[in-house]
Amino acid sequence: ELANAGFGAHVVRVLLPSRALVEVSTRVPVSFLPHNNSFVLREEGIDMLAEAVAARASAPELYASVLAHLKREDVVFTESTRLQRRGEDPRMVAGALRLLRVLALLEDEDVTTLMHAADTAEHAFALYRAVAALGGGSDPAAPRPLRANKPATSRAGKGQQPTREQLAVGVAARLYLEALWAYEKRALRPHLLLTEAMRAAEPLA
Repeated sequence: ELANAGFGAHVVRVLLPSRALVEVSTRVPVSFLPHNNSFVLREEGIDMLAEAVAARASAPELYASVLAHLKREDVVFTESTRLQRRGEDPRMVAGALRLLRVLALLEDEDVTTLMHAADTAEHAFALYRAVAALGGGSDPAAPRPLRANKPATSRAGKGQQPTREQLAVGVAARLYLEALWAYEKRALRPHLLLTEAMRAAEPLA
């Protein structure tokens, strides 16, 4: 019923592109804090997409509808382009990485081909390395400094720590790459999107 009611079109055409930003400067309930200073409609769309993917066995028509709209609207290219766009809001970039991870977990041949054409993994890896060069902070999921990285020499000065927004992007980039690393471990064959440099950067633990 949801597929027939236009669920896929609403998620892909309305929620995912939304730039409606929720910013409440006054005191808010604790339960609302995760949604403050966020693109809440976009995040809701990503959550709905993830749920549709998780339900592909029990709701194949819904899954097929969402996947068809994702391909029709060229979401992979749009979100991959966002990863390299100068001046893009880092919260939008982190959301793009989260969305692309959901799509990578599909292990759909057409989606993987689209990611390959859009250089999705290369853009994600560049973001991963950029945050790793700054130092991953205290988040255990954050990129750790890589042996191949040179010491950070940014304009802010050597040893600069990433901002909260940069760290969120780095964590999202690592989670995207982990989906590809996990595929190779499970399938015991190379993933089309991974390069040797990306494989070499996989954390040992």
